Amino acid sequence: MWFMSTWVYAAEHGIVVVRQITAQSWPEAERRACAELEASGFRVIEVSESSSEPTEGILQDVSKTYAAAAAIAISRSERSRDEDMIAVEVSVFDVARNAFRKRTTGVPRNAAIAPEEQVALLSVEMVRAVLLDPLTPERPVPRVPIVRARRKASGPPNVRRTFDAPRAGVRTGLTATGALGDLGFLGGALIGGSWYPVARMGLDGELALTAIPARLSSMAGETWVGFVVSRVHLSLLAFPRAFVSPSVGVGGGAIVVWSSAISASSHVARPDAAVGGLLGIRAGLALRVARALRLQFEARTAITIPEGAVLADRHPLARFGRPLLEGALVLEWLWPR
Repeated sequence: MWFMSTWVYAAEHGIVVVRQITAQSWPEAERRACAELEASGFRVIEVSESSSEPTEGILQDVSKTYAAAAAIAISRSERSRDEDMIAVEVSVFDVARNAFRKRTTGVPRNAAIAPEEQVALLSVEMVRAVLLDPLTPERPVPRVPIVRARRKASGPPNVRRTFDAPRAGVRTGLTATGALGDLGFLGGALIGGSWYPVARMGLDGELALTAIPARLSSMAGETWVGFVVSRVHLSLLAFPRAFVSPSVGVGGGAIVVWSSAISASSHVARPDAAVGGLLGIRAGLALRVARALRLQFEARTAITIPEGAVLADRHPLARFGRPLLEGALVLEWLWPR
């Protein structure tokens, strides 16, 4: 407990690094020591002094002036018995104990670690030793309350966020539509958009147009039939982050059936159109071919309300819509997060 109080007291009141403007000063080592002390969590106060009084008196004065926990000074001497060594003196004044400590040592010039960095690490070691030294009963450290900040709850780390919600996208693809009976199959294209408020579930809307209409022949002539479909699906992806994911959907919309009849006698086209409702379901597989790109193979079935029929001279040529079958190949691009 005494260690935590001492540490918090030093972090709050700071450590004074005295830069003595003398021939023995070592600015590079002082700057490095400041950086190391800050990295250790101390508040560093840099002070320049040109006084000629002893180092102990300078450290004691600046500690009281700046209300610091400790003060430190670094000096060097080029005069050394060993030419490969630099004589270094590190002095620390501990305010709480009113104690002065000094360490004189030598650092190698050509070591793997630069001399300035060696001195900086020595300075941090001495400050830590002062703080870790047990206190005497006569001079306790001022009590400083320890405030522990509450960390905000966060999600688990390293969570893959491919296709995370909410996301919007664009859909385009090809369709093949047919009906049980005489209508046959029609080819078309679709374009639309999608919105995923949650990762597994979303809404997609589309507009499908018939590009290859169905051709019906009779004694009265020929009739070409096509669809324009607008609908919205509520879709569900089983595994939105997997490479392959089953998907299902349910929805509805409107269908416009257009026809163009050519009479065998007049060869004049008579266009016609009718509007109805559409309810359907779909199932398919979604392949994640890129981070923001999915390729979907879908099988759909729907019913039209009411049942559709193509007439020629008031006689039905074909009926459709109970059910209406469709296959689709859809490419969906989602905006990256």
